Amino acid sequence: MTRNRWLIGVSLSVVLVGCVGSGQKAPPGSPPGLGSTAPPPAWPPGGPSRPSGMAPPPGSGLTKTSAQAEAASGLLAGQVLDRLNRRPAGAAIQVVDLQEVPGNATGARIEVSADSKGYFIIQGLKPGRSYQLIARQKDGTRLFSGTVVARPPDPRLTIFVAEDLAGSETPQPPEPTVLPNKNIPIKPPAAALQPPETGQPMAAPVPISAPPANEVVPAPIAPLPAAPPPATAPLVQPTSPPPAQPASSNSAIKPERIASSTTALAAGSPTLSIPSGGIGRSNGPSLDMPEATVAPPACVLVGNRLESLVLRDLDGRPWDFKKDRRGKVVLLDFWYSTCRPCLNSIPDLVKLQGMYEPFGLQIVGLAYESGSFDEQVRKVRATQSKLRVNYISLLGGGDTCPVRQQFDVQSFPSLVLVDEQGRILWRSRKGEGVSRNALGEAETEIRRRLNLPNR
Repeated sequence: MTRNRWLIGVSLSVVLVGCVGSGQKAPPGSPPGLGSTAPPPAWPPGGPSRPSGMAPPPGSGLTKTSAQAEAASGLLAGQVLDRLNRRPAGAAIQVVDLQEVPGNATGARIEVSADSKGYFIIQGLKPGRSYQLIARQKDGTRLFSGTVVARPPDPRLTIFVAEDLAGSETPQPPEPTVLPNKNIPIKPPAAALQPPETGQPMAAPVPISAPPANEVVPAPIAPLPAAPPPATAPLVQPTSPPPAQPASSNSAIKPERIASSTTALAAGSPTLSIPSGGIGRSNGPSLDMPEATVAPPACVLVGNRLESLVLRDLDGRPWDFKKDRRGKVVLLDFWYSTCRPCLNSIPDLVKLQGMYEPFGLQIVGLAYESGSFDEQVRKVRATQSKLRVNYISLLGGGDTCPVRQQFDVQSFPSLVLVDEQGRILWRSRKGEGVSRNALGEAETEIRRRLNLPNR
């Protein structure tokens, strides 16, 4: 008997412990209805698996602020536009790491998609590395494409797509996933009638008839009135509602309040929000970090329009076309110090700068030298001093420079004339250098754009 009582007591203890453990609530930070605490999948492959809005795990050495700054430093975001400033929905964007195989652009590739309004966000990239973003959009058999080279962090990118920018080497966008049609209703299976057992007749339905006219139908039973309060407690009608009592910290929490507060926390967790107003406008996203600058060399040329050009000057500082340009028209000269035709054309460019600078001309030399940064600076300064160059010179980024690639410079020297909006007004013929006739054409176009009379 004693042994049976002991076994019964142990069984009751196990049952009670199991009931308490099964009734444990999910942590307050968990979404309603989800009990899993497994971390979300990492993106890109090999990247951090912790979301940017979640506190880092204990012992990692990171704080929530430093974790958010780390996530923001590897971010690229922006929008995809066509030439009519429309946002194509669902454009496919291929992200190419240019540092994997320098010069070949065949490194690791990642596919992301813009949303229904043309915006995209790419997280988990390596700060300071150059990435090529190739946007593609298909309209039937027509393929629209556009590309931009950027370095994270940069949350204000714009990729312009056009049909003439897509070539044979443009990667095809991935095939869209076919989703089931939600408009087709799902018909439930018809209920099968079970036949009666053998030998048992099916009961006939009982007809429902109205009661006779002379029959009295009983009225529905009314609910019993509430019991009156005790005689010792007189009824007092309050003249005004009682003041609201502040909720104490140990008051009972209703389940519906837990669900609503959890939803509010989940809705406020993202660190970046792109509203419909667009990126870069007054009502655009707000990031708690300094304004990102594009690291040189960088260039974005969309069709016949220069959107961005950033190179280093001889002091190592970045020179931005949009911020540092000071002329109504800008003449770009692609050259290097050991190129004899380049050196022969520089005196004519010095004359053009001296004649038309007061009217709004600015000449910018783009020197593509070899060697280290100091060696390139030394070669350019020696040429400037010898030929008394009176305009600024910048340092190109070598054979893989995006400026040279975007302008498709095939020979040196090469001249390109652009206005203050970045539109290409004139350029020398590809592969022919700069002849006396080309310099005359450039001067004629400069005078026409500056509203000067013909000579």
